[in-house]
Amino acid sequence: MNTMPLSMAARCEELIETLVVPRPFDIDRFLKALAEKRGRRIKLIRGRLGPDQPFGMLISTAEIDYIYSADDVPPLQFRHTVMHEVGHLLLGHFTSTSGGGETLRVAGDDALRLLLPTLSPALVRRILARTVYASDEEREAELFASLLLSRVSSVRDAHAGRAPTLHDDLVAPETIVGNPVRQRVWRATRHLTPLWRRVVAEVPQVRLSDVDVGALTSVERAQYRLYRRVLEIRDAQLLLRPYIPPEIPEWAFAAANKRGLDPVAADVLLEAAELDAALDAHRAGQRHHPEVVDVVMPRYPSETPGVLTEACQLIRVGTALHSDPALTALRRR
Repeated sequence: MNTMPLSMAARCEELIETLVVPRPFDIDRFLKALAEKRGRRIKLIRGRLGPDQPFGMLISTAEIDYIYSADDVPPLQFRHTVMHEVGHLLLGHFTSTSGGGETLRVAGDDALRLLLPTLSPALVRRILARTVYASDEEREAELFASLLLSRVSSVRDAHAGRAPTLHDDLVAPETIVGNPVRQRVWRATRHLTPLWRRVVAEVPQVRLSDVDVGALTSVERAQYRLYRRVLEIRDAQLLLRPYIPPEIPEWAFAAANKRGLDPVAADVLLEAAELDAALDAHRAGQRHHPEVVDVVMPRYPSETPGVLTEACQLIRVGTALHSDPALTALRRR
């Protein structure tokens, strides 16, 4: 009898197979089905704790599990943060304790009162957050969310029956419907990788590394790799928000208007300018904003896009970073 312990990926895969996952994916429907299956209430809390606080937390009491996710983040991160906390919940992760047996919290009592003003901190039995991936529990919860959402995101692209709105034939397969999944995902990954490498080199804590996904099929591995590339770039953008110089949005909007760019192209220019300047400022240790909410960010759709659509948007951002003459001129100022 084989008694070898399951790998982290295999454990997540085994768990995902037991879940009711709506198609197309909807976070509220998923949480409702999960609560019914477990016979225990789950309440999703949307809000904002402020700078230097986690983007998401799992707060468990004797009767209910609260999942908090910041609502001032793009839809992709919101959904992923919720599923990361679901991973903590289903994988049986618990709050670490200090040497004296006291609970180590990732947020203070003030943060708890802001999120749950009627809940006594003494009633909290477990509190975990999506932070860096230093512990096995954090990496496993992150892997769970990535494996599940990498598939439903790709399914969403196929379900919608349309190609990403990108007019570069090098990176966006116009005949996306009918193409093998692995081929179109591989092409997007290949063209996204230069931007991903630049970003994770400066913000390495967003990278989920040393995870063995060899048991996945080739298509699943391709979907997972692309999803992680997109997510890690987006996560880095969130962490870099305080480093965006305050004059960049005004400059980007003026440059877009002068060139007569449509809203999508204008957002690409804004996103590229903010990312380029923030990477430089981060490297120099020059933080511009104590509060992240005051920073102008590109417009994000209210509905979560598929991972291929996200990838194509970021590929355009990477192309602008590399070759847009306006950004080249901005760097010389």
